[in-house]
Amino acid sequence: MQTDEQIKKALLNLPKDLPAMYAQILDQLQKSGATYQKRVLELVVASMRPLTVDEMREALSVTVGDTEWNPATLLNDVHSALTKNCGCLLVVDEEETTVRLLHPSVEQFLLNGYRNSDGNGITREGAQTTMTDIIVTYASYGVFDTQLSTIRVPQIHIESAPSQILASTLASAKGVQSFALKLLKSRKGLNVDIGSAVTNVLAQPDPGAMVLHFHTYVRSYGLKHTYVISEMTPHIAILFVALMKPNTILTGKESDRQTALRRAFLDNNEDALDLLLFLIDEGDNRPLSICTKAFISQPFNTFNDMTCLLLKACSYDFHTLSSQDMDSPLFFAIWARNAKAVELLLARDDVDINQMSLVYGNAPLREAIWYNSGVIIKSLINEDRIDIVSKEETLFWAVSYGNLYVVKLLLASGRLDLSDNPAQVILELANQLKNRKILNLIKQAAENRWHLPHLTISDSEDE
Repeated sequence: MQTDEQIKKALLNLPKDLPAMYAQILDQLQKSGATYQKRVLELVVASMRPLTVDEMREALSVTVGDTEWNPATLLNDVHSALTKNCGCLLVVDEEETTVRLLHPSVEQFLLNGYRNSDGNGITREGAQTTMTDIIVTYASYGVFDTQLSTIRVPQIHIESAPSQILASTLASAKGVQSFALKLLKSRKGLNVDIGSAVTNVLAQPDPGAMVLHFHTYVRSYGLKHTYVISEMTPHIAILFVALMKPNTILTGKESDRQTALRRAFLDNNEDALDLLLFLIDEGDNRPLSICTKAFISQPFNTFNDMTCLLLKACSYDFHTLSSQDMDSPLFFAIWARNAKAVELLLARDDVDINQMSLVYGNAPLREAIWYNSGVIIKSLINEDRIDIVSKEETLFWAVSYGNLYVVKLLLASGRLDLSDNPAQVILELANQLKNRKILNLIKQAAENRWHLPHLTISDSEDE
């Protein structure tokens, strides 16, 4: 500002409170070309410990989804980039060289609905997603060697060290060797093994080699970030699952591989899950076991297409799953109204399809009628192993619910053989409910031994 008028205008436009001041700072910086502003702020908000300047530099240089590491893309001056994008709202700790927000109120402001001039804002979920995308991409670079060291620790006693060194460097000059050994020979014998010390020196990184700083953060916190986001994008999920091979930057322990499978399962990411199943040894039943426990704990939300894929891919003995304190998986599929999963379960020999529900005390068909899932009901009625003959209440409940579609399916199946007493009860029930269509069907069925094979049944009747 070079004139009094400019100063007066600036004073008139002073922000009235902290949020207004923060917004003004960020908006002005964005107009000046703050291309990294949102990513910097998201990384600071999402980080589980303050990132160092070097870690921030590498994280900002990651192109999400691009697994080819290119050192040429690294920011040349990260300090300048931080200042240009966030101004005084970020501070760098001089001792720890970590990047932090100026004050806790800045984070509160960012997460409390702030939108920049482009309409973009920051949420905690969005920040964690950005961090996870960067971590998974970074961990997928082919420049990390996480294998255990193959350097063999030699035994080198300090007393014999001079002769071994000279023997390797002056092998042909015997006279010189002898003279040098007289000069180097210790007056007092030292029986000390220096092999470990030499190995430690050899294991130190080459000063001229490339050092990746964000690696430390990713190895310590990478998996934790994947736990807190609700969903991964399909491409990132595939990269993440591929990292579950042993000895990757994300450690690759068996528990981590199980976490990856559950992550793919909950995200309903078929491509990622298919890849993980490929990575896991053939015949390994743990994948289905993990996901079975997942949909048992949250049956209505998690019995999804992933379950169907697992039912096809894995040979898991459901007899070991169904027990005195756990319902059959068939019930969870019925409750989730997942017709595809029901069909796959009915095709298996290890599912007790007539087991009564431990929760409600009903057979699978009764539960399907209660949930009014026509496709599932049809599959159960057409399954010869389902007992609908000895359980007269199957027709009774269909009539009591007024479900014409199910009544027709049962009467057309030819599998009902009701004795006089249950038949009379059902006739009386149909008469009481005053459902003319069902009543006429029941009367007609009673006259034809409860079998009406020529009934016209339309799927449109399934409501």
